[in-house]
Amino acid sequence: MRFRIPELFNITEFLEKAKLSKESHEIETYYLLNSITQCTRQEEFRYLARRFIERVVHPRKLKPIKKALFEQGIIMTDGRWRRPIKGHPGSGKALGYRLTSKFRGLIKYVEVDEDNNVVQKIKHQYDLKIKFMLRNDLCDQLLFWLGKLEINVDDWNQLKDLNPDMLNLGEEIRLHEGSLIRDKKGNRVHTSVTRLISRARKCLRINGEKLVEIDIANSQPWFFTLSMKKIILSSEGLNSDKTNFSAKNEMETFKEENKTIISIPLPPSYTIPKKVSISDDIILNQNELDWIEKVQNGNLYDFLYEKLTTPNLKKKLMVLADRKHSSIQKEWKEKCFKHIFFGRIMTKDPIQQEFAIAFPTFYKIIRQEKLKDYRDFACVMQRLEAFYVIDEICSEIIKDHPEIPLITVHDSIMTTPSHIDYVKSVMEKYLDWNGFKATVRIK
Repeated sequence: MRFRIPELFNITEFLEKAKLSKESHEIETYYLLNSITQCTRQEEFRYLARRFIERVVHPRKLKPIKKALFEQGIIMTDGRWRRPIKGHPGSGKALGYRLTSKFRGLIKYVEVDEDNNVVQKIKHQYDLKIKFMLRNDLCDQLLFWLGKLEINVDDWNQLKDLNPDMLNLGEEIRLHEGSLIRDKKGNRVHTSVTRLISRARKCLRINGEKLVEIDIANSQPWFFTLSMKKIILSSEGLNSDKTNFSAKNEMETFKEENKTIISIPLPPSYTIPKKVSISDDIILNQNELDWIEKVQNGNLYDFLYEKLTTPNLKKKLMVLADRKHSSIQKEWKEKCFKHIFFGRIMTKDPIQQEFAIAFPTFYKIIRQEKLKDYRDFACVMQRLEAFYVIDEICSEIIKDHPEIPLITVHDSIMTTPSHIDYVKSVMEKYLDWNGFKATVRIK
């Protein structure tokens, strides 16, 4: 296992000054420094949850290490406090840590023996994110291209309607630093670019070349439809003549065909969505058959707009779009996310009621996924998205052509114009299951 630490940090010198033993404190120090630097920009403060750190490093070791790191000027706190005690300035708990300016910049990796007890604790406690808690080659390559980003000042100055908090684009991008976080629930990759609004991303350049965004149309509905495979799709594809399937008979075939996906070495957090336990035969109505066609063509939201909106709702969307200086299509898409896919189950919600009438089978499947926690459904879709975009598509591109610039934005990939065709072809190759294809488009 390797840890990511500042290049100027010398473990032997540090331990000698702190009068700490190498055998008892070396790996614990590496782990703490890695935790501070691994998921954030180096100038950004990193919150360390005590309940997680102390599962690996005993408090009796953690306190002297942190004290020595402060005294030797290696780390600093943000100076902010929470739950202050009245009459005691500075009391409470620090919200975050970061490296001091001297130690920011270049980093190095140190290898440690995996038989060590601390390493075993790390593996045990962080099985769901161990692959991305410590850097790997894929993350390093993505970080490399983040560090190559440039800003076109002329384009940026034309965007006068941006939020004032985001006006300093240079601070958002941190040109000489990379920010790459992979959340533990949806496994999505978050970077300094994903936090930008879409208009701001048009100002970015790499080596003077404008970046082009290649997007998966209707990505979340497409991954939802894909995840149901043998429940809502036959191996030959659905048509109006064949809409009745026996869930009992199809389940075994579903398991067998998913072996090709599950056999890929994945972190434990990647799970194929659980099968929906429907005992009766599944009958898809014409609306649901049209859904499958529209989601492949990238026109699903227009189709849902026709099927689910009432005259009153259309007026509200027009008012909302006018007030936000947005479009009706964009506001409707946000409504779909909130009311159909990722929001709470509300039986009196008019959009959910219309959806349940028009798409009863899909409604039943989505409702069952949300029974325990309505957020579970979103996490499952995000895991599928992250698996295909990051671990399949980006991995192949980086392996075969590491010279191609890649900036990921969840369900889309940004690259330079000369590499559009190749990146698009790789995306189309992986987003095709037995003829069930996603529409890959250039924004």
